[in-house]
Amino acid sequence: MRKEVKETRNSRIYNIHFFNITDLYEYLKSDPRRNTSIFSRPASLNPKEFYGVPLDQAIDYLIDGYNFGLDNFLTTSSDLKKIGIEENNTYRVVRSIHGGVPLASLVAAGVHDCMLSSQVDVEARAVNIHFSLSYPAITKDDQIINRGLATLFIVQALEEKGYIVNFNAFQVSKNEDEMIYITVNLKQPSDLFLNMQKCYYPIRAKEFLRRILFRVLESSDVENRAWGDNYGKSLQEDGLKSFLEKQNINYLQNDLIISDPINMGIVGDNIYRDTLTMIKKLKIEDEFDLESLIRKMR
Repeated sequence: MRKEVKETRNSRIYNIHFFNITDLYEYLKSDPRRNTSIFSRPASLNPKEFYGVPLDQAIDYLIDGYNFGLDNFLTTSSDLKKIGIEENNTYRVVRSIHGGVPLASLVAAGVHDCMLSSQVDVEARAVNIHFSLSYPAITKDDQIINRGLATLFIVQALEEKGYIVNFNAFQVSKNEDEMIYITVNLKQPSDLFLNMQKCYYPIRAKEFLRRILFRVLESSDVENRAWGDNYGKSLQEDGLKSFLEKQNINYLQNDLIISDPINMGIVGDNIYRDTLTMIKKLKIEDEFDLESLIRKMR
């Protein structure tokens, strides 16, 4: 975990970065100091069902896995993946003396270069996908699910088409002159495949926002007392793009920003229609077989 505070002309930005889900789990399990002067009534401990399962259980989901509705999610995701997927030329398998995974038959034969590993094709294209973990309280469950399904489909499809994808989840909110920016790496370019089950909890469960991220916010050093009342206001779509461009030194022109389901046009009734809407919203139509999606909608 890495924390830093940046001062700009108009605001103070509290950056909190987690290198992966395990990093986030270990941080919360350490029971970090709560900023009680601001968060006297911590929302992460609110007993209302609106916030999901209790905080301790929500933290354990980070390691134990969150399986509610996972089977249906994976089935629908598998059906989506059959649409417009092409051969993956992003990685090639090579043999080496050390590093990688040993191939048993080569080891038994005493072959020195018995280790198999994947190397990135130097011609592969890179794209960063920034996934906002925030959404308004009025967002329906089906909208959250369909945004998650569409997002994972897009990530996997781009990988199959030769892109190296860095999947970065984030939450950014503001109160007057203070902002907080929490990021969690869910997939790095060095990862060969997207881990669906690892991504499922952050993009699907209300507990991740209302227990996990709220607990991280409560451990921050924000000073504006307004945080204790509303936990900040999320930036709108244009504001998100401007903010990310300024905060990420590696921001690329083809970076994709996935904001909350309502802003992305996700309705929640038809996964194929919602996926088509999201592809068009991101302006990446040329990478997909839209006719297949349209036929599925019917």
